[in-house]
Amino acid sequence: MAGGRGQGCCLAWSADVRAPDRRCDLHDRQARHRPGPRLLGRRRPLGQGHPRAPPARDAGESPGQISQELPPAAFENIAPDSDGYLWIKQDKFHESFAQDLSPEEALVMAVTQKAPLGSTFGDTVTAPAWRSKPCWYQVSAADRMIHPDDERRMAERMKPRKVIELDAGHASPASQPVPVTDLIEEAALALSAP
Repeated sequence: MAGGRGQGCCLAWSADVRAPDRRCDLHDRQARHRPGPRLLGRRRPLGQGHPRAPPARDAGESPGQISQELPPAAFENIAPDSDGYLWIKQDKFHESFAQDLSPEEALVMAVTQKAPLGSTFGDTVTAPAWRSKPCWYQVSAADRMIHPDDERRMAERMKPRKVIELDAGHASPASQPVPVTDLIEEAALALSAP
């Protein structure tokens, strides 16, 4: 969390699978409370493995390839450290990642960000789950970390059961928890129906 993309540990996309579980309680407190199952995530093409799925890549695609085709607005605000981890510059974090949150909320995200290892952006997918499982997708129209047109393109080719587009930045689960949660709950209910 997508997802919030208060970011998860991104040593590799596979390591990222466990990170959202550690943050679900935080996001759950931010979302409205309802009875029933509570799933939280961003751009969760359900069936893609975890709540904060990386971009909906197709077989043979890598996140870096997708970003190079249509660079995101904040591309210049990402810098590698000496170990190859990619960080959003703290002084640019608010405008790049969480422009629709308060400066205080963005500062907390900036100082607690988990940097992905740059090499993970070369990792390709072999068999994307969205080709064989039902999906739901959320596009952030003001995203500066993933180009919104890339999000729309990925959503279109996935043929999800439902797509919502929010006037939100990359941290849409934090800035607009209600519509994000509604989409996830709708997906969960559809998948749990007899």
